Amino acid sequence: MNNKKRKKILFAILIAAVIILILLLHCCGLQEPVKEILGVQKSNGDLILKDSKTVEEMEQMMMKMSIPVNINASPHCAASGQPVNLCIENPSGSDKNLLVEVYLLDEDVNMDSFDEAQDVKSDNLVYSTETLLPPASHIECLDEDGEVLDGYGYLTKDIGSGAHKAVAVFKGYSSGGELQYVGKGYAFITLTVGDAD
Repeated sequence: MNNKKRKKILFAILIAAVIILILLLHCCGLQEPVKEILGVQKSNGDLILKDSKTVEEMEQMMMKMSIPVNINASPHCAASGQPVNLCIENPSGSDKNLLVEVYLLDEDVNMDSFDEAQDVKSDNLVYSTETLLPPASHIECLDEDGEVLDGYGYLTKDIGSGAHKAVAVFKGYSSGGELQYVGKGYAFITLTVGDAD
């Protein structure tokens, strides 16, 4: 009887081992091999994408996250109250509406450690598009004679003569369907009123 019991136990262990082996083989067979999407270019060591579908997906992802904009990095106006050549443009390839605001910065603000919450003060706002710029559009204003000045705008407050450190804040909103905020970007500019001397 003891011998019969041993055979049953061995038989049960053998069946359990076979079932475990079948499950392991089945699980390992169903797993897809890990697809390497990055490679190394042998000539210079740069990372490259191996799959064109991945490239397209990454380009689409970057387009959703990017906020394309053009702005003059060193705008100038002859005197306070005169039009400034900010040259703010939402390019034709953009898929975002833009709201652009320009703030003066304190001289001690370091661009490498810029923190909007700490460095941008609402009372230092000197320019705003006030309305959204759709793709393929730019700012414009009228001069004293009523002529349209493309790329120019008026400051919202008087500032002293000289060169002023400033930051342009670009707030992006979706352009199709329901308007949704998608993110923001920054550009550091030097706004000059009168002579820089």
